[in-house]
Amino acid sequence: MLMRNLAIELAPLGITVNNIAPGAIQTPMNRKLEHDQAKLDALVAQIPLGAWANRAT
Repeated sequence: MLMRNLAIELAPLGITVNNIAPGAIQTPMNRKLEHDQAKLDALVAQIPLGAWANRAT
């Protein structure tokens, strides 16, 4: 909603707003989800591809 509101506010000034939202990414910070199958299943159910992204190393 932030990007949408910014786009509406800034459009009259000729400024466009774009946003990229990559979604859930597998990182060390959220590794604990791997051990909680219910939470992991709930997360994956919200992702159209059915899997979360892997962090580039």
